[in-house]
Amino acid sequence: MKLFAIVIAYFVTLGVFIEAMRCYLLVNKLWLRKHEKIVAESVSMVAWLLSLIVNGLFFAKFAIIDNDRAMALCFGTYLLTAIIVIAIGSGVWVGGNRGNSFVALIINALKLERSESVEIFKTLLKPKGATQLLTILHQTAAIDKNIATQEIGVIKQFVAHWNLESSYLELQQSVDASSVTLDNLRDSIKKYLDMKPPRDQAAELVDVLKFTIEADKKVAKEEALILAEATGMINHYVNESNSRLPGYEILLVPQDKDQIDRIRDILAGAEPVDRRGGIAFVAGEFHSEEFAEEICNKYSALGLFTTTEKIAFV
Repeated sequence: MKLFAIVIAYFVTLGVFIEAMRCYLLVNKLWLRKHEKIVAESVSMVAWLLSLIVNGLFFAKFAIIDNDRAMALCFGTYLLTAIIVIAIGSGVWVGGNRGNSFVALIINALKLERSESVEIFKTLLKPKGATQLLTILHQTAAIDKNIATQEIGVIKQFVAHWNLESSYLELQQSVDASSVTLDNLRDSIKKYLDMKPPRDQAAELVDVLKFTIEADKKVAKEEALILAEATGMINHYVNESNSRLPGYEILLVPQDKDQIDRIRDILAGAEPVDRRGGIAFVAGEFHSEEFAEEICNKYSALGLFTTTEKIAFV
């Protein structure tokens, strides 16, 4: 038992030395740059003031009450580290602060930290591409040409949650609800996915869209179509690396030379591809059969022979 106590005492002493070295390395990096304003402003004064208080109490306990030299030395090191870091964080050595009292510098540093304290929470609460998500929600509510009061209420919840009031006002002024189509809403979703948001965040978009669409207790045809397509797009994005998901390709098959020129005009100079012994133009690849059929009908209404072909997205 005596040997065990000796071994423990040895490792405690070694631990105190290691902690002293750790504190030295921490302070040394800051000390070399103590004249730089950005370094001083990077110090959390609240955190280090709390550290000063806590370590001061433990130092007093072990030094005065328990007479434990090892622990007193350890917490004394923490105490000294906190004092030095607080001094650096106050900006004592930063040019332009000379002439200001130490107390005034501390107060200014605390005011700066107060103004910055919620920034990390805003970042955590606001998803990547939040403004683009807001556009998607607004277009989703408008896709049936009838933006219900309940849908506006849902959107405003997300606006407040993501702190996007100004972006929402700009969106209301710039987006004409009557001009929202399945095509441009799909493009908005694709643009969001092209931003490479975290996969779990992207997966939640399906639930957000469904929540918005069902807010007025009615699901229009256009809303059902975009929900089906968005679900397929997002599933493909989330599972892109480990699965082959089905998709649907729309083909425009010209019946004569005039139709070839006409299709090229419609599809902005697209070139024909060989399909089933003939030629066809690819008018797009989609993730849901319902959506592909709806787009197919749009081209058929123009007098063009249109068909869909099942494919696998890689």
